[in-house]
Amino acid sequence: MSMEAVQERLKELEGTIRRRILTEMKIKEGAENMRRATNDKRSLAHVRTIVNEANSTLHNLNQELNDVRTYLLMTSDDGAAGPAAVKTPGNKGSKTKTRNLAVADRSRVSRAHKVTAVHFQEGDFFHG
Repeated sequence: MSMEAVQERLKELEGTIRRRILTEMKIKEGAENMRRATNDKRSLAHVRTIVNEANSTLHNLNQELNDVRTYLLMTSDDGAAGPAAVKTPGNKGSKTKTRNLAVADRSRVSRAHKVTAVHFQEGDFFHG
């Protein structure tokens, strides 16, 4: 698979994750509306469970989205210098400075590789 095809698939995966985030946000919003509308303790407990699950799912999806974006950055033409450098905007105008990736960034890149591998295995990467 060419690098362009990988980039295209990563962008499709990014879009899929973003749509899943929007869906989960709507579920959470609906549950919060139900919470405001009900006084029944049993219903409130169920709604709290839905909200907690939505928050957890949103957290995981946002993490996945960040990982895919990191992987996109690392495989883009701008990242051609290799995984040890990322260009960031400088303090003055359009100048950029290159900095070494911090340990946390390297960890995120590692997670991005794992997420991508999982999506390859599950077929999500090819079928959206």
